[in-house]
Amino acid sequence: MKEEVINGINYRLNEETLTAEVIKKEGYEGNIIIPETVVLNEVTYRVTSIGERAFFRCDLLNFITIPNSVMSIGKRAFENCLELETVIL
Repeated sequence: MKEEVINGINYRLNEETLTAEVIKKEGYEGNIIIPETVVLNEVTYRVTSIGERAFFRCDLLNFITIPNSVMSIGKRAFENCLELETVIL
C-alpha cells in the first residue's frame, strides 16, 4: 500500500485490490467532494472507505460529499469538525 495526495485528498491506495481509503491530512477545509474513483499513473482505484480520524479536527471543513462507493467510515472520522454543516451521502 502507498499513500498519495490526489486533488487535495490524502489516500491510502491498495494496489492489489485497486481500492482507496481517505486518510488523515492536515488542513482539509472548505468543501470536499470525494470521488468514486481516483487515478494515479493511469491506474484507477475505487474509493471504498474513509479511515479512522480522517477529518479529525478539520475546523474549517464546511461541506462534504461521500459517494456510494464508500462502504465504511472509520471511528471518529469527523470528530471536532466544528464548522461542518452539510454531509451528502
